[in-house]
Amino acid sequence: MKEIWKHIDRYHGKYQISSLGRIRSLTREVTYKDGRKHIYRGQILKPSISWDGYKKIALFNKGHAKTFYVHRLVAKAFIINPENKKTVNHKNFIKTDNNVLNLEWATHKENSQHYFLNKQYNESTKQD
Repeated sequence: MKEIWKHIDRYHGKYQISSLGRIRSLTREVTYKDGRKHIYRGQILKPSISWDGYKKIALFNKGHAKTFYVHRLVAKAFIINPENKKTVNHKNFIKTDNNVLNLEWATHKENSQHYFLNKQYNESTKQD
């Protein structure tokens, strides 16, 4: 799959998210209040892992940081959500696999059903 990059809402010109779940900052020039200018080189950012096992990233805008779950950024950028579902489901159950092909919008109920139905199936097919 070819990696596609899109701007992150409200961070246009600063950050992008890819279809593979990677985040990058963009090269930009910042002018400080005292008139000094500095060029920040763009780079791939390294997310951290949240207490519940998902990748998260802090993005900065005007000196303020906001933390986002990476899977939600990918879903918002690449997956149409006509029913306005609130949850993003990892189809393969791997919370750190944020490839767009592994994600889907779901209701909380659908997400829970996906987990429990597949967990029961996987446990019944395990061999001792």
